[in-house]
Amino acid sequence: MDRRYRGRAKSQTVPVDGGDPRPIPGFAEDEVPIQWSADGRSLYVRHWDDVPANLPRLDLATGRRDPWKQIAPADRTGVVQIRGILPSRDGRAYAYSYLRVLSELYVVDELK
Repeated sequence: MDRRYRGRAKSQTVPVDGGDPRPIPGFAEDEVPIQWSADGRSLYVRHWDDVPANLPRLDLATGRRDPWKQIAPADRTGVVQIRGILPSRDGRAYAYSYLRVLSELYVVDELK
């Protein structure tokens, strides 16, 4: 997991009109929220290091997870991280970037 998220507190919802914070049922410690749903009742979440990135929609009241998207470029060669995922609130579109690390290996025989 990315260092930025190690040891962070459990995610909670806090009522805007007052009241105590409540833990989000079904939200895993190694997940990050990436977008609210259009109705405000769900979050799109992901595990930071997944390739491909699996993005379920997490119901904030029940903890129920509904699969939404699996995101990766068509050619996954050298893809080490998918980042910057931003779904639209209605879930019809998304944008993302990824980090690809490529290299070349040369084998030389009988070098003098």
